[in-house]
Amino acid sequence: MRNPFTFAFQPSTGELFINDVGGVYEEFDRGQRGANYGWPVVEHGPNDDRRFVGPIRAADSVKEYAEFASGFRRPVDIRFANDGSLYVLLRNAWVVDSKFQNGTSRLL
Repeated sequence: MRNPFTFAFQPSTGELFINDVGGVYEEFDRGQRGANYGWPVVEHGPNDDRRFVGPIRAADSVKEYAEFASGFRRPVDIRFANDGSLYVLLRNAWVVDSKFQNGTSRLL
């Protein structure tokens, strides 16, 4: 994987889903034991190379969507609480290098 940014488990099945970011596509992968997702041989997105596990969804392939929140600057993760509340993590900073800025993260 290039940059697995977030992951989540499907509560009813225990399946692992991984959000791998950057490159040509943002992609969502099904976590599988021993899987090779292709990086750095294959750029993000669908591929025909049988050595690698392709994504279950690449962001540019999304044809329909519904906006449910807006106005956030650089959201990096969202979660819903058991009571339905929405938590949004903002990170307006690079993680490593001279562009790193302290105090630029917020949890809403």
